Amino acid sequence: MCVVVLIVFSVFCETPHSPDIFIRIIYSILIHIMSSSGSETDKRSQDSIDDLYKIFDRSQIEIKITSKTKYGDLEFVGYTATHKSAPYKNKCFEIVVSPKYIQIKGIKYDNETNCLLSGNFILEKIETFARNSGIPSIALSDYSKIYIDEMNSYSLWVYYILLHGVSWYNAHGYVSMGTENEKKKNKIIIETPMNNIKKLVSNEYYQDLINALNGYDIQESETLNEIMQKLDGLRKEGTYKPELMMTIKMFVDLVKSSGVLTYNISLRKDIKTLGGKPSKRSRNKTRKTKKSAKRSRNRKNKTLYYK
Repeated sequence: MCVVVLIVFSVFCETPHSPDIFIRIIYSILIHIMSSSGSETDKRSQDSIDDLYKIFDRSQIEIKITSKTKYGDLEFVGYTATHKSAPYKNKCFEIVVSPKYIQIKGIKYDNETNCLLSGNFILEKIETFARNSGIPSIALSDYSKIYIDEMNSYSLWVYYILLHGVSWYNAHGYVSMGTENEKKKNKIIIETPMNNIKKLVSNEYYQDLINALNGYDIQESETLNEIMQKLDGLRKEGTYKPELMMTIKMFVDLVKSSGVLTYNISLRKDIKTLGGKPSKRSRNKTRKTKKSAKRSRNRKNKTLYYK
């Protein structure tokens, strides 16, 4: 753009014209460049929608562009997908796409929603879209919840850690720098009897939970994991039981408010693209591994030589 302006300016200086003409020429050039850039963004955005429709069934899902922003040289385009068969509150996912990464703003677990697709299915398809588009990583902040009704919900990451020792996103490969340490600490915590966290929460709230748990033959001397396994087993049996779901909510809320679990909600997953190249971070790790292996062979060769 600067080159074009300089050329126009040099031509202008060599020919007799009024300053107004020069200003109008520069303005026209700038408008043309900006409109060209906008049309390119629109084309890429539409291409992304077409690519998403290759992965998600168009007869089930409607995808719309909801935002467009630019930071420096990076363009960020937001997309929202809703389920056509759900009558209301039908959002399935919301993502923001840039050439460097995809930000998951939310899938069905982040809102009280009637989306008929499973969370596992949605996440798998978003990763497929990233892989096909050559986008090397996916990032998110884990605010996911399980909704009982419009007024009541509980944290999915707390619930999942109590059951499995890792969050739902951790189980799908989304990690932070401290995930491995979190796993070790949380494993110890979930194997601790519930009465050990009694002093960390409101006595009245704790007693209300004990009364609720007694109705399911659960004792406070049992570990957090044992209690969660029993409650989840009951949840999977037969028909929907609102009182059981409220007891699960009380238990999950109590553990969360006690602060005994450790979890960084800012997560990322590196995606191996179709070109076969993982993200830069993964490639650096590979290079280090190769260098370490080479040093190890050299040390081994030296040892053999001196023997």
